[in-house]
Amino acid sequence: MIIEVSRLLYLLYSLGTLVGIPAVSLGFVGGLLIGVIAIIPGGIGVTEFSSAEIISALSGFASSQVKPAIFLDRIIAYYFIVFIGGLILLFSKKLIKTKEIKS
Repeated sequence: MIIEVSRLLYLLYSLGTLVGIPAVSLGFVGGLLIGVIAIIPGGIGVTEFSSAEIISALSGFASSQVKPAIFLDRIIAYYFIVFIGGLILLFSKKLIKTKEIKS
């Protein structure tokens, strides 16, 4: 959890939004919890929106300043991994099919 909050904090700082560690920590964890409570698989959309709103409410920054970092963080932490997993799944099915044909 420390590495994930640090990643989000780094993204916020790199985009010029100087938010404190407590606001980022509470926003990150709160967004994840709300995303888990939502019935939507992976909390897609709910996690990003709620994290941005919590961080903006705690830090005083507008949510339009926080949202780009949140979306970049979710792309790195969630969507990229899902994409790589999908590629592995596709290629593993092809490998299994070719091994069955050779057998």
